[in-house]
Amino acid sequence: MNNKFSNFIESNDMREDIDEIVSEKSTTDIESTEKLIDKYSKYSTDELMNEFIKITEEKKRNGTLSADFDRYNSILQPYLNDEQKNRMRDLFDKVR
Repeated sequence: MNNKFSNFIESNDMREDIDEIVSEKSTTDIESTEKLIDKYSKYSTDELMNEFIKITEEKKRNGTLSADFDRYNSILQPYLNDEQKNRMRDLFDKVR
């Protein structure tokens, strides 16, 4: 199963939108995103939520939560459907 973020970028029908987004992001961002996708793709929903809560609490303590949410949001939004966008926004709003 070849489920790489970079493959998605290369094969997506919304190529022009993705080109614009990717041009604003570094290769490091894309590689980091792929590593995270690979790492978390095997987690159950409960495991993902536990990890999310743990990381969120750490970022709150460090004062980096809002900036990181903004960054994740800008990277992920183009790849989500409307329902996923709403769920992500609701989740981010709950933990801010």
